[in-house]
Amino acid sequence: MTATSFLLFTNLSQSIKIFNVLARREKIQQIITDADIILRGEKSSEGQAIVRSCNRETRWHQFIFFIFTFLTIFGWASSAEKNKLPLQAWYPYDTSKSPAYELTYLHQILALFLAAFLNVSKDTLVSTLIAQCRCRLRLLGLALKNLCNEMHPIDEETSTRVSLKPSPYTLMLSQEQEVLVKRRLGCCVVQHQKALEAANQLQHCFSEPTFVQLAVSLVIICVTAFQMTAQTSNPIRLLSMCTYLLNMMFQVFIYCYQGNQLSLESEEVAGAAYEFPWYACSVPVRRSVIILMRRCRRVSKLTVGGFTTLSLASFMAILKTSYSMFTLLQQVDSTIFLMFGLWRPKNLTGYKKQLYNCYSFLSLMSIVSTYIIVQVGDLIQVWGNVPFMTGTIFLIFTNLALATKMINVMWRKKLIQRMMAESNQELINESRRTGRAIIESYDAETTKQLCLYFSLSMMTVFGWASSAEKNQLPLRAWYPYDTSKTPAYQLTYTHQCVALFLAAVINICLDTVVTSLISLCRCRLRLLSVSLTTLCDGLDIADHGLLTAASEAVASRRLRRCARRHQDVLAQVMQLQKCFSTPILAQFSVSMVIICVTAYQLAFESTSLVRVISMVAYLVVMMLQVFLYCYHGNQLVEESEDVSTAAYECPWYWCSVSLRRSLLIVMTRTRHAARLTAGGFTQLSLASFMSIIKASYSFFTVLKQVET
Repeated sequence: MTATSFLLFTNLSQSIKIFNVLARREKIQQIITDADIILRGEKSSEGQAIVRSCNRETRWHQFIFFIFTFLTIFGWASSAEKNKLPLQAWYPYDTSKSPAYELTYLHQILALFLAAFLNVSKDTLVSTLIAQCRCRLRLLGLALKNLCNEMHPIDEETSTRVSLKPSPYTLMLSQEQEVLVKRRLGCCVVQHQKALEAANQLQHCFSEPTFVQLAVSLVIICVTAFQMTAQTSNPIRLLSMCTYLLNMMFQVFIYCYQGNQLSLESEEVAGAAYEFPWYACSVPVRRSVIILMRRCRRVSKLTVGGFTTLSLASFMAILKTSYSMFTLLQQVDSTIFLMFGLWRPKNLTGYKKQLYNCYSFLSLMSIVSTYIIVQVGDLIQVWGNVPFMTGTIFLIFTNLALATKMINVMWRKKLIQRMMAESNQELINESRRTGRAIIESYDAETTKQLCLYFSLSMMTVFGWASSAEKNQLPLRAWYPYDTSKTPAYQLTYTHQCVALFLAAVINICLDTVVTSLISLCRCRLRLLSVSLTTLCDGLDIADHGLLTAASEAVASRRLRRCARRHQDVLAQVMQLQKCFSTPILAQFSVSMVIICVTAYQLAFESTSLVRVISMVAYLVVMMLQVFLYCYHGNQLVEESEDVSTAAYECPWYWCSVSLRRSLLIVMTRTRHAARLTAGGFTQLSLASFMSIIKASYSFFTVLKQVET
């Protein structure tokens, strides 16, 4: 069903776009003609450079779109099995017999080719028309900057570009120059109006088809991804489905990208109007410029059927389901910890509390402890065989690190929950637009890291589960029974796969808790920096150049709040150090060995491609795990040091001596940056990450020498 629906939706959106182009052909041709006249009529070298840059950008988009489309068609055409068509379809005749099969095959390929490149042409048409509007707005900005070009002599030579500073000999324009500036400004206004009119015409012509395209693309991307999960036997078909998925995502991207850039170019017109030397013009000219700048406040935007704006935010909304870092931290991690017995609910008492404790013990045994026991047994049996030993050791160390982190989270549950609640409360109370933007940026960063971590972990787990040979388990282990016979083999295989999956999910959540808590501290430090920078915003200044008494009192209260917030963040960093310093040291020590041993195992893994890919993914996961700790620790130090700079950036010269001394105290304290260490031995930093990688490589070299 999904194999047919994703093509059905594609053809439906294709048909709507074809009918739209046919119905509005004359309007579209008029838009193209108007834009072509303006762009071809540009004479200045700077303007021609702008036109060439826009042209180059659209050509690159078209080329990438074409390549993805060609690869998809070629993959579908060459992936058909014997007497089967490339795409599922119903025909009123038997398509498995000659010559019906050959004719139908050729018809499908030819129709695919024509439909695909017709689709590329239509989407390129829309994106290019938007790019032309952007180019016209950029040319308008150039014309506004050059309004007074050649009117301010500098060093007795005529300037060939805009003079942003008038000559000391001509502080005002002459009457003849004023007339010329008015004429040029009038041309700029007309040019701006025509560009806005072109954007409105694009909105009228393509709003509904674009809405259909984005709505259909949302379904197609989902269905195509689902189809890919079923394409495991035919690698060519799988690759073609991947390129088709990329094709659909890129199709949505070029719409959203061009719409986003159109809004940005429209906003920049006001900035260009401000950049020419308006201070040398008369009051009437300045008023005309103000009118133009006020109009630019209403940014030119293209909407999708009036529902949403074409922007990069819309593109991301189509591709993913957004979960806040803080919601994820509280809901996902806490729920998983509850499910697997790490965090006992507060309301449990009596026998329920004892039952949950038993459940926690059984959960820990089934997920980690049993694995450690059977792998230690296997290690004893293969002792002396270096390749087999390394194949067991890297999993033993992984489970030891996981067990350490699980016990630590169970032991310090109350302290961790209190830190989460305190940080979340401060961020919820943030109401400033700048503050909300900072929170969203940290949210996006942590969510992307989590998605990458989860994807690589699942790739590793599924690779190990599917790479086992006949009557062999995915991972080496010793059991007190014959695992090659039924039903012992099936039960043991299931236990290993389930335990692997659960251990991976728990490990992701454990690491996410730590990195997210560090990220919360970083976010709070950034918000503190904003508060210090805006310490004197909205306050009155007396005639003597200092704050009034009332304003001084307000600034003093604000600074006290900032100092308390800074103290709270530093206290939480100390709590993080107390909670996670030892487990991080264990993780780093174990990761150093695991990275080395996994790389050594890869050198011997050549028989199974799936196994090699899963081992590579596991190696990348372990490196990413260490990197996330080091990255957030490194950024915490930088954010802590930036507080001093933020305190200096506020207008402290308006403040009294007492308030300046208070600021100096804050700045002096920030010299000692907030730092996290791994057991007190090494600081969490990017330098530490590189040291771990280098040490792993050194151990890898030693292992190779031992083997030879």
